[in-house]
This record gives sequence, C-alpha cells and structure tokens, in this order.
Amino acid sequence: MASAGSSGVVSILVRTMGRREMLLSRALRSIAFQTHPNWQIILVNNGAAREELEAFLEREHASLLPRMRYIHLPQALGRGAALNAGLDVCEGDFVTVLDDDDSWHERYLEACVQALNLETGAAAAICRSRIVLEEWRDGELKLLESVSFNSRLRRLSLHSLARCNKFTIHALLYRRSILEEIGNYNSSLEALEDWEFNLRLFLRFRSVVVQEELAYYHKRPSASDITANSDMGEHTRSDRWIRRHYLRSLRSGGRERLFGLLLAYFGWQNRLTQWGRALLRKPRL
Repeated sequence: MASAGSSGVVSILVRTMGRREMLLSRALRSIAFQTHPNWQIILVNNGAAREELEAFLEREHASLLPRMRYIHLPQALGRGAALNAGLDVCEGDFVTVLDDDDSWHERYLEACVQALNLETGAAAAICRSRIVLEEWRDGELKLLESVSFNSRLRRLSLHSLARCNKFTIHALLYRRSILEEIGNYNSSLEALEDWEFNLRLFLRFRSVVVQEELAYYHKRPSASDITANSDMGEHTRSDRWIRRHYLRSLRSGGRERLFGLLLAYFGWQNRLTQWGRALLRKPRL
C-alpha cells in the first residue's frame, strides 16, 4: 500500500537478454510489490525471442502490461545501448534501472523518491545493497548466502568513487532532467557503463544516501550459461578505458583535470594490488 505523500513518476528500465523466466519474474514481482505507486516499466528486450517473451509476459504478468512498454531491439546490443533505447521513451520524473536477474526491497522506490523530495538540491539518491549468492539446483534457485555490499556507505565522494564503483546499478535513482546536461549511458563500453555514467553525474550534481539495504544484487558464481553474471575480463578492459579517457582530459583543466589524475592514481594502485595478490598465490618452488 502506498504511503501518504509519495509523488513523482519513476521510469524503471528493465534490460532482459533471454535469461531463465524465473529470474525475470522475480525482478518484475519486486516492482509490483513496491509501496511507491507511481511507476512505469520500460522493458528492453536485448536478445530474447520476441514472441516467447511476449507470450510469457501475457501468461505470467498480465496485470503489469498496462504499465509496461516494450522495446524490442532488432539485435542484441551492448549494455549502454540497451539502456539508452529505454531512456529514449522514458516519461517519468525519475529514472532507475533493474536488470532481469536482480531485485529490490518493496520500499526501494518510496525511500529514494522521498529522499529526493526532501533534498531538493540533490539530483540522485543511492541506497545500500546486499549481495545474494545463489545457485541452480534441479531447475530451482537455491540461496547460498546474503552479505552486505556497502554497509558503511553514508555519503558519496568523488574520491571514493574514483577508486571503484561504490554501489550497484539498481541502487541509484536520479532525476531524468539531469540527462540534458550529462547525456546518456556510454554505448561503447563492454561493462561498467553504470560507473562511467556515475562519474559524469557526480562530477556535476549532489546526491543523497538512503542508509538502508534496499537493492539486492544476485550473483551465481557457479553458473556458466546465459544466467551467469558479467565477465571480469570485460570489467577490467572497461575500467582501463574509463581511466585513460579521463586522463586524456588533463588538457581541459579545472575539476575534471584533477579527477583524471585521481582516477589514474587509483587505477595504478588497484593494478599493483592485483599483481601483489597474484604473486602471493603463486606456488613456491
């Protein structure tokens, strides 16, 4: 049931890529159970068979169809391109993303919208997240463990964000109006399109942190099929591209110049840490 005083329409971008129907159903149910009543779903089909997806939605989630808009891409595109296809038809005051294998607490939308209504100078709200480890057993998802992802997150600084992404993509809700200044997601990246977007967002705007764990990031470490999470090699290549991109902005001067140096510094620090760990893991002769 919606709480009094809730306002603002939220456009929810849901990317789906033909994963098992059970995962998409879980994501859609977590939207249907939201206590904030004003939302629309922009479902971006980024690789699933169109007829099968539509039949599944009509069979299992018919009640959501009046509040859902389909975007069927003619062919599978990158992560950022799929999000941008959804952004092009968004009509809400706010935007958030929920991939087909993740989920929310029922208060996610309500808490983030209320935070932005109270902090009128803030452009984005971030909540804390939990990592949910799970695996497939006999066609069913079995919970292995649930742990806090960022339980100490109280405020967001560019210094901390330059080291690595501090929150999951579905833990961010932002005002749609900011897209006029910062642009859409980077469609050329293999991964980390959310982190690159966040860097541009927080270079220009303030945010507010909702100190509750309301976003659930589901990981399936043992999965090797289409239900698996993203490849770490894609993350590494995208991380290096983003840091080099900002380093090349040193000629522009000002805040972006300092931020480019900070990103480069943390990039080298992260790589040295990885090399050190790899050396420690090497067997001694």
